[in-house]
Amino acid sequence: MSEQTYELRFEYFNEENATLFFQKITDFLLSIDKLNNSLVSVFGIEIDINIQIKSIEKGSIRIWIAEKLNKISDDDIKHYVSNPRELLADLLIKSKKMILEKIQDKKCQDIPKEYKNIIEKSDLKDFGYNNNETNLLTCVSDLTHKAKEFKHKPMIIFEEKVYGISETFDYNPKTADGVKEQISKMQGAFIIKKPDLTGESKWEIINDKVIKVKINDENFKNKLKDRSIKLSYGDKIKGVLISKTYISKDLEVLENEYFLEDIKGIIEPSYTQEKSLFK
Repeated sequence: MSEQTYELRFEYFNEENATLFFQKITDFLLSIDKLNNSLVSVFGIEIDINIQIKSIEKGSIRIWIAEKLNKISDDDIKHYVSNPRELLADLLIKSKKMILEKIQDKKCQDIPKEYKNIIEKSDLKDFGYNNNETNLLTCVSDLTHKAKEFKHKPMIIFEEKVYGISETFDYNPKTADGVKEQISKMQGAFIIKKPDLTGESKWEIINDKVIKVKINDENFKNKLKDRSIKLSYGDKIKGVLISKTYISKDLEVLENEYFLEDIKGIIEPSYTQEKSLFK
């Protein structure tokens, strides 16, 4: 695979401190890594890719980045293309240039469609690919927010052309077009694994598995705060468990949320007393 590198430039002026500044750089690099993995995930095969620092210059910090494909299912792809590593490397470079242009033009919603066009113009199209619009736009949103944390926007330089990320792209997969919400309700008594005595943060309860639930019962929360409800190990909380599942238009489960409502109270555990055989 031919080496393909690009440059990241970070200006260190009036930043809080060096430790925090370099933590921001690390977070920014990780967001690029996540974006790369989202881009190759459309092919539905095992590809292990990460970015590597090739060299660093002093002054304004300039970091040359190379992307390394450590693992790729050549046996799956080689029937369709002669050099899959080379093609995927080219795909990553072309797609990131496109993504940066769309960020600058404030047209991030067009990214999934444009990425599909790039694949269709490559030899990889014959291998087949799926749609990961939700994951891709989530990674793009994360990248812009990581860039926004710097006082001076980081610059990404491809072939001497400079791209700056100065605007954030806010993307909430749960409110995206085509997302469906499924709601189910179940009444019962659930073992309390980890309570929160203020009722403001999520509780952990056991319902076949451990789940985190938000308490949506103000009367119950008020009783917790004034200590009129007592809790001990093994207690159960009785109420209505509501499960909300968000499903994308690509039939991908985006998130599960759980709530407890209409709480009837706390049930103490029942202990079986052993009777002695001897008086």
